[in-house]
Amino acid sequence: AMSSSDFEALGLGLIELKWQYMGSEIKTLGIVSDKQGIIYDNLLYFVHYDTSPKEQTSTVFYQIPRLKSGQEVTNISYRFNIQRFEHRNVFGVLVAYVDGYIIVNGQLVNGEKQITTQESKVDFNAHIGYTATGSVTVTGQQLGANGYYTFAYAVAVGIGSFSPTWTGTGFTIPSGVQGTAGTLTVIPSNLN
Repeated sequence: AMSSSDFEALGLGLIELKWQYMGSEIKTLGIVSDKQGIIYDNLLYFVHYDTSPKEQTSTVFYQIPRLKSGQEVTNISYRFNIQRFEHRNVFGVLVAYVDGYIIVNGQLVNGEKQITTQESKVDFNAHIGYTATGSVTVTGQQLGANGYYTFAYAVAVGIGSFSPTWTGTGFTIPSGVQGTAGTLTVIPSNLN
């Protein structure tokens, strides 16, 4: 068994938690950390509550006129995987994660690459007391052989409540959390 000095040496503390449920008061003991908040309590530790939507997906489709040359049209694409970030509590249990991707689709028509559609998805999940968040925004687009898609993206995980901040041209993430923010431009020569 750990003594109170063992807890202090690890930066941990014990607290008594009082819960209200259906008019009754329930008391439990919890382990807390200045850096990670509530790490464990014997009532809700194994209860998982999804604090955020599972995913954010956007798909945009545009019809590109087909050339009437009789030659075959080949579908091509470019995929960018947004780095995955995870947050684990002191026991090594995964308590928050976020990742995502961006796909730009196109066609190879008569040897010429053309941009047609895009799809983006951010997948995230977090336990109570933790946040996992992300966003992908199309900041510019032009379809066809001289086309492009420009994206701004951000993903982050951590303790407490936060979200990426839109700057007008991209995202920033708060200091003290794990994550990344950036921009991506895809042109027809990127498609395979």
